[in-house]
Parts: sequence; C-alpha cells; structure tokens
Amino acid sequence: ETTQTPTAEPQTTETETDANPSTSETFATPTKAVSTMLTAAQAGDAVLLGSCFAEDAPKEFQAFRSGEATAKQIDEFKEFAQDATVGEETIDATKQTATVKVQFKRRAEELRLVKTEAGWKVLDF
Repeated sequence: ETTQTPTAEPQTTETETDANPSTSETFATPTKAVSTMLTAAQAGDAVLLGSCFAEDAPKEFQAFRSGEATAKQIDEFKEFAQDATVGEETIDATKQTATVKVQFKRRAEELRLVKTEAGWKVLDF
C-alpha cells in the first residue's frame, strides 16, 4: 500500500486542468476572464463557460453556472460569441469591479465584472 503526501504543487493532469482551470491565469484580469468566457462559448465548453460567471450574475446566466444550460442555450451563446473581439478594460478605484468592452457580431456590449476569491467573474452585460 502506498500513500501520497500532499504537495503544494498544482495538479496538472488533463482532467483536472480541464475541469478546474488555473484561476491565477484564467481569471487574473477582467480581460482574461472575458476572453476565457468567449473561448469557452466558442468551443461549446459548458463547464468552463459556467465558471466564468459570478454568483450574483442574472438569472439568464445561472443555468450556465449550475451546469443546467440546455444544448440550445449553449449553441445560442456560442453563435452570439462567434467573432467577438475584446476591447478596453476599466477597473474601478476600489479594484473590486471592472468593465470590459466587447464587440459582438451584432452589437457592442460593456461587460461588468466583479473580483471574487476565484478571480474576476462576469457579472452581467
């Protein structure tokens, strides 16, 4: 019988990396958080997409957070996010909220983000 000693080293097995992206990188800045959301949406990665939204995000995003988004919702968000470009980031004086401008195919949006223990998360747009 072998025992493993826990280490401070981050686990990098493929499964764990996919399920739990490194918050230090993925959500380190508002821009990275928005880019992660767009990449997840474009890839149809419901788990990663759900991890991009804040707990206080509006009801329409809660299905993604809870893992209950339907294939149709994921496909619609995927279509919405196609060819989106991330623009200017603005962090407020408290360093707890931010906005990131995104040009979606159909319209420009200003996404509001909030800083959490897990990094920056999309609140709404």
